[in-house]
Amino acid sequence: MIDIENAKNIGPITAAELKNVGVKSLQKLKEIGAEEAFQLVIDQYPERLNFNFLLALSGACNDLDWREIPAKEKESLKIFIKKIKIQFEKGLL
Repeated sequence: MIDIENAKNIGPITAAELKNVGVKSLQKLKEIGAEEAFQLVIDQYPERLNFNFLLALSGACNDLDWREIPAKEKESLKIFIKKIKIQFEKGLL
């Protein structure tokens, strides 16, 4: 099992945040997916509500550098984060 801090795109701060929300391994991150992990983290750390953080998680899930994520996937993530930001602004998160 690969510890979360050894996953691509995951630095020490992100690893600590992920561990604090129960995502301690790359396997767990892959099981729940980048979007769910993102939501777990922003519930605890709302300042992490940004596209680059979501890209990093997606890249880690797919064993890709965040810059290598295909354009189609990036567009899907942009749509997801727009919805999350709207919910956040309305106080629904």
